[in-house]
Amino acid sequence: MSTYRCNKCRMLSFSEPSPSTCPHCSYEDTFEEFNGETMDMEQYIKTQISGDSWEATRLMAYGLLAQQLGYPQVADVMGKLAEEELRHAAGFVQRDEDTTDKNDIMEMIKKLIEGKKGSRKLKLEGSSHARAAENPQMESWFRTCADDEKRHIKSLEWCLKQLQKL
Repeated sequence: MSTYRCNKCRMLSFSEPSPSTCPHCSYEDTFEEFNGETMDMEQYIKTQISGDSWEATRLMAYGLLAQQLGYPQVADVMGKLAEEELRHAAGFVQRDEDTTDKNDIMEMIKKLIEGKKGSRKLKLEGSSHARAAENPQMESWFRTCADDEKRHIKSLEWCLKQLQKL
C-alpha cells in the first residue's frame, strides 16, 4: 500500500487510491505519493509528548522572564500557552495509557513516586555541583526544586492512601 501526503496540511493517507479531497483541510487534488520516512504510532505519540513538554517548559520560562522584566501581559499569554502545551502532552499520555481501574492508577502513582525520588537525588547532586562551581543562584534553585520533589512525593503518597481507602 502506498502512502500519500497532502501538500497543504501534511496529513498522511494510507489508502488506495489517493484521496481526491483532503479530509482534514478540504483542499482538492493536493495528495502526492510520499516516499519519506514515517514513524509508527508509538513514535508519533512519544514525539508529541516530548515536544509539547519541551515547548511548555520554554513558554513558562520565557513568561517568567517577561514578568521579571516588567511585561505582565506577555507573561500571562506565555503562561496560558504553556498550560495548553501541557494539556496537549497530558492528553497524549492519557489516551496512550491502558488504564481500566484504580489499581492501574495506583501503579502509575507508585512509578511516579520512584521517579520523583530519583529526581530529588539528582537535584541534590546538582546543588552540590553548583556549590562547587560557585554558582549560588543555581545551587539555591536545585535545593528549592529538591524540596518541591520531597513535597510532591508526600502528596502522591497521600493520593495512594486515598485510593486505597476506596
